[in-house]
Amino acid sequence: MGEEGSGLRELRPRRGKSRWRPIYRRIEQKLFAILSIGPEAQIDKAGYDQVARLARRRLARLEKAKEKE
Repeated sequence: MGEEGSGLRELRPRRGKSRWRPIYRRIEQKLFAILSIGPEAQIDKAGYDQVARLARRRLARLEKAKEKE
């Protein structure tokens, strides 16, 4: 995912044959957060980069909210 997606992972539904990529991160031992869903990078690089940025922003908000607890 490059620099923008650092620390994030992507699911590859249908063994990578799906055009969609859910972007996620493990938050706790048994808790995963799906942060965004976007197009596969080889099909739409700009769209993929956009959802990676969105996922990064959502993760930052989630971590900030968790710190307040």
